[in-house]
Amino acid sequence: MQVAPLLFQAFSTIPYLSQVSFTGTDGLFFSYYSKEDQQQPVAVYFNSSSPINQKNSTMYTWYTQPVSRNTGKPYGEAVITPPSITNATKNKFASLGTSWNDSQDLHFLNTAAMDGRGTISLGFRVKPLLSFFCSFDGEGGSLYLATKDGVGVLEGTIPNTRVVIKSNSVSVQLIDSFGVQVGQVGNVTCQQNDGTTEESNFNIWKIKYSLYCSDLKILGVELVCLPFLSF
Repeated sequence: MQVAPLLFQAFSTIPYLSQVSFTGTDGLFFSYYSKEDQQQPVAVYFNSSSPINQKNSTMYTWYTQPVSRNTGKPYGEAVITPPSITNATKNKFASLGTSWNDSQDLHFLNTAAMDGRGTISLGFRVKPLLSFFCSFDGEGGSLYLATKDGVGVLEGTIPNTRVVIKSNSVSVQLIDSFGVQVGQVGNVTCQQNDGTTEESNFNIWKIKYSLYCSDLKILGVELVCLPFLSF
């Protein structure tokens, strides 16, 4: 498999890269992937005579197989595995989605065409990148990150609170232990008509917070950044 050595070179040298894959126009798919809690990388692959897309990819038989951490060559038994394909954002070149092998493993995905033969996708696990780029030291505060269309990336730590993003507006809600809304804290417009942003003050469960809404881009994925600072 000629594409595998190139994929493994990227997989083994690019920092924070936890998934790299090639999807060919001829029906070939091959990927290297490492789980967060395991050092053992695996290959995920299938081959089909039909072109691949997200609508028909679940029709094929997918396999996972352990690979050498030094060479990337598969060894041992190949195991049939169900695919997991979820892109949470609409930008096909930079998106938020899950890994090919775990629907709970959130990734920033960068995809590019390759000489008309297919596409290459680089996947960076969200949690380590946020720990590196978005350390938050606000005493008693919390940080919330989401995509522009409201998919939560970092949910924040204020208890019994839900943040809902819709269009250019942010709604802060109070919820009970079952996730049912029991109150409305307020709404924030992230960008005013003149392009500026404003600080908003809220009282959440008898604690005062200031909220400043701003835009953030990580690996091409556009996010809404909402730091809650207590005072």
